[in-house]
Amino acid sequence: MEVSFKAQFINRCNIQKYSKSTRSFLPSEASFIELDTNKWRDRRALRKISKKWDHSLADNIYRSQKSDKKLRIFALTEQQSKFEKLDAEKVLGLTQLHDSEPNVHYIDYLQTKPVYTANNPDREYKDIGRRILDNLKNIFRKDTLKLSSLYEDG
Repeated sequence: MEVSFKAQFINRCNIQKYSKSTRSFLPSEASFIELDTNKWRDRRALRKISKKWDHSLADNIYRSQKSDKKLRIFALTEQQSKFEKLDAEKVLGLTQLHDSEPNVHYIDYLQTKPVYTANNPDREYKDIGRRILDNLKNIFRKDTLKLSSLYEDG
């Protein structure tokens, strides 16, 4: 039996990082991981992210995982190793999923670090959300991925 004590590394992927010397975005490697919210270090990292990413969906992700242990939380991070000590400062984006039926996964939240959102012309990184979705599509390629709505149609 294997016991995990850390966020689980899933895949490396390329995002775009701004280079001041070339004044353009260049490929940069990031790690896609799944957090284990049964582990205090991963919960602590989520709490730090929630506080630092003020007024973002990261707070919803943090609060949700406290009450529902069946949720799956993934992150894209600059960190390349030692995922047992996830550095909240290096996390670039988060997403939360839940399953409502076999082989159907709902994306509840997807949040990039607020300073890297597409509407910020001075952002240092691009393609964070795109790479999160690419990785999810790869992980669940035989299943169905759906989006949850934050608002009910009335």
